Amino acid sequence: MREMKSSRLEVSLSCPPGALTVHVRGKLIYPWTRTLRSRWQEACAVSYGVRKTLDLSGVRQIDADGADLLREMMRSGFRLVARDPALQDLVESMETQIREANFLLEYEVRPQWPLLRAMSR
Repeated sequence: MREMKSSRLEVSLSCPPGALTVHVRGKLIYPWTRTLRSRWQEACAVSYGVRKTLDLSGVRQIDADGADLLREMMRSGFRLVARDPALQDLVESMETQIREANFLLEYEVRPQWPLLRAMSR
């Protein structure tokens, strides 16, 4: 497991076969979110096609910058795991927001062929 530490955040990676887990401990707040972003980008470059998990069990605080980064990571395919009930609620809320946004995007992009045919008559 490789680790990167900043004064308020620790990020480590574990790579069992077919998986990648990013472990985060400390405060996921600006400017330390850059540490996680850097490790995330590094991990994505070498982990195509594997199951990706972000372990938030050691996170004590998240600010808006940290929440934005977590949303980006979720959209890129990371599954978030949290033990703290407040963090679990945050993760569930983010998952719901992303699902709803994906549904709306899919709905808006999908052509409305029957409607177009009816209008052209």
